[in-house]
Amino acid sequence: MRIAAAQMTCVPADVPANAARAADLAVAAREQGAELVVFPEFTLTGYELAALAADPGLWTAADDPRLDPCAPPGSPPRSMSPCPPEARDRPSRRWSTTRTART
Repeated sequence: MRIAAAQMTCVPADVPANAARAADLAVAAREQGAELVVFPEFTLTGYELAALAADPGLWTAADDPRLDPCAPPGSPPRSMSPCPPEARDRPSRRWSTTRTART
């Protein structure tokens, strides 16, 4: 399996913009043969801890439509797996921005 590590300049506290940019980087990695792309923590919000604390709307859940651009090609929207794994057992629990997806 070829794994790509991606890094990007985030738009502070802008989940939709950062998700779109992450999706673009995932496509580029896939075009170069990657099967899995990993991003640093807080990629979707930037490392804006004060903003995350002040605005619960910046947090994401497994079914968050703002993450649809990051779904693997040909898959239904919101098909990515949340991290940590225990989130699968408690779908109502909200997580910050850590997500994984196969390209």
